[in-house]
Amino acid sequence: MAGEERLGSTQAAVVWCPIPVVTWMLPFVGHAGLARANGTTTDFAGPYHVARGPLLFGAPTRRVKNVCKDGEKWDRCVDEAELLFTAKNYDFVRQNCHHFVAETLNLAKYRGRSDWNAVNVAILCFVRGKHEGWYGFLRTWLPFVLVMTPALYFGTWITAVVWAGLALFACATFCIAAYCC
Repeated sequence: MAGEERLGSTQAAVVWCPIPVVTWMLPFVGHAGLARANGTTTDFAGPYHVARGPLLFGAPTRRVKNVCKDGEKWDRCVDEAELLFTAKNYDFVRQNCHHFVAETLNLAKYRGRSDWNAVNVAILCFVRGKHEGWYGFLRTWLPFVLVMTPALYFGTWITAVVWAGLALFACATFCIAAYCC
C-alpha cells in the first residue's frame, strides 16, 4: 500500500510512540501499535478505524521485537484483530490502541498466554520496549525533561505533589478500566 511505514528493525513487533503533550507530562503514557512480519505498522487509530502505515502520532520510538517467530501466523493474528477492531468504537480509557495490541497478543498466544490486557501491554512497552536509537530516546524523554525541569526548579514542592497525583490518577484510571470494567 502507498504510504505504509516499513520498519526493518521492528518486524513482528509491538511498537510504541509518544502522544504529544500527554507524554510530555506523563512519559509512561503513549500510543501502542503493531509491526507486521514485513515491517508495516498498524494501529487502532480511532472509532471503527485501524490504520496501516505511520502510527497515529508518528514513527515508533520503542519496540518489543520478535513477538512471534512465525511471520505468517503473526500476520494472521494482526488481520483478525484488525477485523475485530474495525467494528469497535474508540474510547481513550476502555477501548484503545493498547486493547488492540492485547487482542493480537492473545490471538498469537505471546509467551504462552491469552490473558493480555491494556495494562500488561503498557508495562510490556515501558519495561521491555527498546528505544529506536537516540532519536527514539530523545523523542520520548526530552519533552518531559524540558517541561518538568523548569516546573520543578521554579515551582514549589507542590509541583512535584501535583505531578505525582496526576500520574497516580492516570495509572489508577487505566488499571480500574482494565480490571473492573
